[in-house]
Amino acid sequence: MDTLTIVPVDTSTKGVTKEFSSVAPFDIEQSSIVRDKEFWTPGEGFILVPDRVQIAAEIKDLSSDQTAEVIHRDMLTLRDVQEKLRIEDITGLLNMNGLRQEAKLFAQERGREGKPFMVYLCDLNNMKSIKEGDEDRARAYLQHFTNVIQKATNGSAILANPHGSDEFVIINSDTSEEQALEMRKRIAEVNKTELENLPPGNPLNQVKQTHAIEAAVGYAVASWKESELDIMKGGDKRWISDIIADRVASTLDLADESMYVHKDELKKRATEAKTLIGNETRRGSQPTNSKRHLWYKADKYEEPLTKEQVFALIEGKPQQDIVDIIEKTKLRVRELQVLLTTDEMTDLYNRAGLRWKAMEMLPDLIRNDTPFTVLVGDIDHLKDLNDQYSHETGDAAISLVGRCLGDAIRAQDMASHPYGDELIAILTDTTPEEAAEVVRRVDSTVDRELSQTTFADRLHEITDIKIGATFGMVQWVPNEEDKKRIIAATPETLGAVVGSILLREITNASIDMQINKKKKKEEEKKKLA
Repeated sequence: MDTLTIVPVDTSTKGVTKEFSSVAPFDIEQSSIVRDKEFWTPGEGFILVPDRVQIAAEIKDLSSDQTAEVIHRDMLTLRDVQEKLRIEDITGLLNMNGLRQEAKLFAQERGREGKPFMVYLCDLNNMKSIKEGDEDRARAYLQHFTNVIQKATNGSAILANPHGSDEFVIINSDTSEEQALEMRKRIAEVNKTELENLPPGNPLNQVKQTHAIEAAVGYAVASWKESELDIMKGGDKRWISDIIADRVASTLDLADESMYVHKDELKKRATEAKTLIGNETRRGSQPTNSKRHLWYKADKYEEPLTKEQVFALIEGKPQQDIVDIIEKTKLRVRELQVLLTTDEMTDLYNRAGLRWKAMEMLPDLIRNDTPFTVLVGDIDHLKDLNDQYSHETGDAAISLVGRCLGDAIRAQDMASHPYGDELIAILTDTTPEEAAEVVRRVDSTVDRELSQTTFADRLHEITDIKIGATFGMVQWVPNEEDKKRIIAATPETLGAVVGSILLREITNASIDMQINKKKKKEEEKKKLA
């Protein structure tokens, strides 16, 4: 067990504490993010695109068959990266990229037949209180409900966990309210059965007697207008794409409203049964719709050619044309790898990007005794924004703060949005005072954006909830212990070593953030008094 130490920070900046409290020992090996060996195992890394001269030199002495093999291998790599772009890594369901692609294809097929379809939106109750202090429970909850909807739908629906959070989407060919209510009932029954039969080691066993582990399930039918059907039959791809995007997004909005009605029903039922349900509330107005733009993005997915097709493609072609094919394929893989590590909501690194960038940055920083500062941010009042306005409003707040954080750091730093309301930044060769200045810049940029009445997501209209983030920080200082661990690590163990060091610093910064959040709440109470 490693005992954590925290470097004191003496600063009076907004959002940063002046002093740290003592920290209890923390068992790094018990953390889910470090135990996740696959997450911290170095992968193949980003593909390096050689210049045209290098490509020509590599294939100069190859036969046509060998050259076809090289191109085919790159195309398979492209397919693998495309597939990773579609899948949420904790649940294994479609992420936003995959949902967008599959939902639009499904909607187009139904529209051409003139048939409606059903969109379900599921929101897990009590995720915040179940997650508190135990990431393993949060992961188990997500995986549990994934299993529930897979069994409830029996392979006959599109299933997605768009943002890796407590929100799930189901799309199928149901067309009536009776079918929707039957689906809701089936999900509840499967959930009950699965909870009764949890294996002994499942972390949900710790809370299933005190928390209502269930999902609010909203639904809405996507019906077509006659004018839309006429356009779809006409075959204009540009208009068809926009119509499909609008139909799916609009139906999700209706399902969201239905979900909150069901959430109220579950809350009432749980209150009567004296089961903890959390403090979910009905929301009022809905001033934002920040996810809608995601449905209008174009998807460029390419199926790889077979080796025989590649051979036919390059047969008789001059070397310059073959080099073009190889270069374009590698560039496309590189482009998709960048997308794979980028969070759509904030344009920061996502969870996979945090891993890749940490593996790239930290070993050199530690070997060279270069200090770095870790910032951990938490979006203020996110639950209130979600419940009182909409999840789209909460997403808009995350997007705003995340983009402001990205603008506040330097090119050699990195910032990530790995989970729902969490932001993480690694600032290289930075003192605590310099890191505090980054926090100040984030605060001031957020305030400036909110003061602009033309702000796209209309967050400036929200006056009863303060939009922003609370940050904590810790500085890593050179030490022989960490340096020895990095130097001694093999390629197979380097990921676990980097993960444990980063987790330690993130934990310290998170503790500081919680202290700051408590102080901020006390200050807000004084202002209201």
